[in-house]
Amino acid sequence: MKESQPLISLTKTLWDAIVIGAGPAGATSAFLLAKSGQKVLLIDKKRFPREKVCGCCLSGRAVQTLSELGLAEVLAGAVNCESFVLGANQRQLRLKTSNGLTISRSVLDERLAKRAIEAGATFLQEASATILEHPGNIREVAISQDNQRQTVQGKIVLACGGLGHRILPDARAEEIAQHNKIGFSTILPSSKLYESQTIYMATGPAGYVGLVVLEDGRLNLAAALRSDTIRKNKNLSAIISDLIRSVGFPVPGGIDSTEWTGTPLLSRRRSHVAGERLFILGDAAGYVEPFTGEGMAWAFSGAQAGLPVLLSAIERWDDKLIKQWEQTYRQAVSQRQWSIGFLKRVMRFPKLISTALVVLRFVPFLATPIIKSIHGEPSEKSYSS
Repeated sequence: MKESQPLISLTKTLWDAIVIGAGPAGATSAFLLAKSGQKVLLIDKKRFPREKVCGCCLSGRAVQTLSELGLAEVLAGAVNCESFVLGANQRQLRLKTSNGLTISRSVLDERLAKRAIEAGATFLQEASATILEHPGNIREVAISQDNQRQTVQGKIVLACGGLGHRILPDARAEEIAQHNKIGFSTILPSSKLYESQTIYMATGPAGYVGLVVLEDGRLNLAAALRSDTIRKNKNLSAIISDLIRSVGFPVPGGIDSTEWTGTPLLSRRRSHVAGERLFILGDAAGYVEPFTGEGMAWAFSGAQAGLPVLLSAIERWDDKLIKQWEQTYRQAVSQRQWSIGFLKRVMRFPKLISTALVVLRFVPFLATPIIKSIHGEPSEKSYSS
């Protein structure tokens, strides 16, 4: 990854846009803005490539949006998702899917950041950022790196720092969902226990865990576990192993000694996603548990839909743009979250899922909404048991 300019030199530029967070939402927005001729500073607290807590699955909607944005090549080498195996209470159901892909976040995010750099953005890695208060004709961001602290200025700021971000200048209310879960993820060496091109999802009282083979043959595990379960039993590997075993899936080798990466509480929603010369998007704007892999689709769609508003804000600020962003972003993202929210509520009742698996074996077309929420329109032959 290309190194950015020295920190002190970044203070000499009035940036059109400062983007904090180089995940899917931030890197895609930086790419689109730079491609439009804007001076963009992209900042991330980590050094790339880096892994993230994620199921590493892209829905058909996400793949389609990347293609529309001219970013299809970042998916080179990704694995097709042809099946989705759902397990509950020693029962399993295999659903045939289409259009979705699997790719590790270390690869995807680095490629997106590189495309932003190629479009003209400046990328600053291993730097923490805090948005300062009192905006006027500009917005200021304090950046810390290697024991240095500088302030950079931009016409607008995009806050794309993800879950649990600490970059905003105030503590605006963030609604945390009840019955919430915490995310955990790890990557294990290649395993012949699980088929490639297949997403496995084990569900139970403790939560759920997804398993998928990545493009390099390694096995990605991403779990969403009830916080009260974690408090009672802090052995994550044991909780997840029991959950996998409870549905009849094989427990992969190495799980007992692996290191897990975690997240804050998952499902949350912000009452406001815009302020004066400030726009919030991606997971920082709100998040629904990642049962269907739609999270990255929302990030790409939000960046795509919001671009005209961002360009208008750079050209000439108007307070009306705050409401315009709220409406545009909610329309692009929130209307897709209703089915995901419904599935999340269903996940609280494993016995209901187990019963549903029995019903779907006899009335398979009822699975169509699940398949559409995961990967878009299903293929003609979509079900097998």
